[in-house]
Amino acid sequence: MSDNIEDLKKRLIGDAQDLKALKAIIEQEKILLSENRVSELEPLTNQKSELLSRIRESARQKIHLLVQIGFRPDQGEPSKFIQSLGDAALLAHWQDAHQALVDCQFHNEVNGRIVSHLQRRVSRLSDIIRGKDLQPALYGASGKQQRMGGGQVLASA
Repeated sequence: MSDNIEDLKKRLIGDAQDLKALKAIIEQEKILLSENRVSELEPLTNQKSELLSRIRESARQKIHLLVQIGFRPDQGEPSKFIQSLGDAALLAHWQDAHQALVDCQFHNEVNGRIVSHLQRRVSRLSDIIRGKDLQPALYGASGKQQRMGGGQVLASA
C-alpha cells in the first residue's frame, strides 16, 4: 500500500506541474485573444491538447491507485479519503494539484468570455455588412441581444 501512496504522490506532483503549464498556456491564449491575434492560437491549442491528454491519463491512473489503496467511490470525495489516510505530504500534493486545477478552470472561463465577446462582435459586424442592422436590438431574459422585428410587441398596457 505504501508503494501505491508513493506512486500517487508522484502522480500528483506531475499533475500540479502539468496544470501549472496548462495555466501558462491559457494565460498566453488570453493575451492573444485580447489582442485579436487569433491566427497565432494554433500552436498553443496543440500544446494544450497534449497536456490535457496527459492530465486525463493521469486522472485514470490516480483512480486506479486510489482504489488499490482502499478508496471506494461510494465513500464520498477522494479528498476526504486522502485526508483520512493521515499522510500530510500526500494531502499537501492533493491540495496543490486541486488548486492548480481550480486556477486553470478560472482562467479558462475568462477566455471563454473573451471568445464569446469576439463572437458577438463578429456577428454584429456581419449584421452591419448584410444590412440587418436596421432592426433595433434589445437584451432578452438570457442577457443576449435579440433583434426586434416589426411584428414583435415590446410592451402592452
